[in-house]
Amino acid sequence: MTLSNPPSLNTSVEKFERPKVSDFEDIHDFMLGDFLNTEPLNAALELQRDEASQFFADIIHCCFKDQVSYIVRSKADGRVVALRMANILDRFSPEANQAFGADYPSSEKVQKIKELLHEFESQTWKLVPKEVNRLLNWIVLSVDESFKRRGIARKLIEHDMDQARAMGIQGVVAEASAYNSQQLFKKLGYTRLMEIMHCDWLDKETGQQIIECKDNTDRVTMEYKPL
Repeated sequence: MTLSNPPSLNTSVEKFERPKVSDFEDIHDFMLGDFLNTEPLNAALELQRDEASQFFADIIHCCFKDQVSYIVRSKADGRVVALRMANILDRFSPEANQAFGADYPSSEKVQKIKELLHEFESQTWKLVPKEVNRLLNWIVLSVDESFKRRGIARKLIEHDMDQARAMGIQGVVAEASAYNSQQLFKKLGYTRLMEIMHCDWLDKETGQQIIECKDNTDRVTMEYKPL
């Protein structure tokens, strides 16, 4: 199904559009810039550009095919200033849509992030209602620091729900790793299905806490909302 872009979301400052393969470099640059530095797990582990590059590239490629992602560009200079990277999960073919399960050599820091997020991926179909077989999955939701407090994140989360239903999607799920995102999902009526406290996620060899965020984020959560 081919879906149209949403002109109703555009403002005098921002332009919302569906990402194309030709947008890869712009999306990758955004993720290696603002997202790399502000996302709590990345910041806590002091993830570097060279460590994150392939990891982020895999996430982007995973999100192209389903046409449920959006990017937001600044009308002033055309750069990507926000994004919603998402894909569709199907209960009966879960292995086809894993964003964090790619089997390739990665840095120790990336591996720690993947292992934590995989804990949520592995529980998704056990936790959502049994009658739900198709999910819209938020993988990355990020807004440039200079464009925050404009309601962009909420627009990205709420847009296209009618079209999602038309695609047979029955619910929306997110692995929320930032405190502000967790609060926004709560405000928008999402239900928390699972959480892992950072203080409980320990290195198997040293017993030390792996993630210690620099902001007030103290957990990763799975949030869900039926459609």
